[in-house]
Amino acid sequence: MYFYLTPFPARGRVHPPEDRALGLPRRHLPGHPLRPARTLLRRPDLLAAGLVFLYGPVPLSIWGAALAAGLAPDILFGATLAALSPAIVLAPFFTDMIGGNRVLAAMVSVVSTLLSPLLVPAMLEALVGRAVTVPVWTIALNAGALVGLPVLVALALRRARPSLIEGPLPGERIATSILFFFFMWGVIASSLGGVDLLSVPVLVGLALLQEYAFFFGLRWALGRMAGRGLLSLPNAKALAVCIGIKNGALTAGIALTFSETAALSSGLITLLSAPLFVLFGILRERA
Repeated sequence: MYFYLTPFPARGRVHPPEDRALGLPRRHLPGHPLRPARTLLRRPDLLAAGLVFLYGPVPLSIWGAALAAGLAPDILFGATLAALSPAIVLAPFFTDMIGGNRVLAAMVSVVSTLLSPLLVPAMLEALVGRAVTVPVWTIALNAGALVGLPVLVALALRRARPSLIEGPLPGERIATSILFFFFMWGVIASSLGGVDLLSVPVLVGLALLQEYAFFFGLRWALGRMAGRGLLSLPNAKALAVCIGIKNGALTAGIALTFSETAALSSGLITLLSAPLFVLFGILRERA
């Protein structure tokens, strides 16, 4: 994972500021068909498309499905909160696994995470009529930590072992995917005590709705756009990952301030992303 998060080159020529700001300099993308970061910064429509889907059709669809299913208020709250989550911080890593544009994925992930302290509470109150009691600054600090801490760790590793900058370590994709898997399960397991087990099949159904309808279905739709020349295939894959794979860790923390049931329902919506990307990691490593 370090390979995908290091913001500066260990040596060699200096890169443009916008490349360094994204934390993904082109020197770290050997043989990868990506546009330079500064080109993407001149395409705000791609970033806007990701943000609109993240905070538009995705949460509205999950909220509507949960409402139609007549779920209990806490479960409805947790499901809606999960659907409002920003793109996962590891979106560039996962995007690279399927041959997508990880620079675009980094942009959508970072911006959606930084916007979450303002958008998530406002949309929750609008959709489910419940105000978030967690202070905005607390959410902002957590969101900032999710974005900044991995980069700081990568910088420390680069200083300690500059040779690591040359590329991902053998088995790194598998190891990172498995760590992500256990992390997501840990978030959910911490809230198992307050859930009616009869509600679990419904929650799994909602998780399937998000993962398959928005990850695979949207990837297919964006792929069709790419086939017609409306969108490049790497950009289509990046947007599909960012829209379909959510940061359940951030929202589960907010949900715990309401109830364990809300936290579990929030976690289950993002659960299926873990085994999916463990599989992607294994297949890509063997390819």
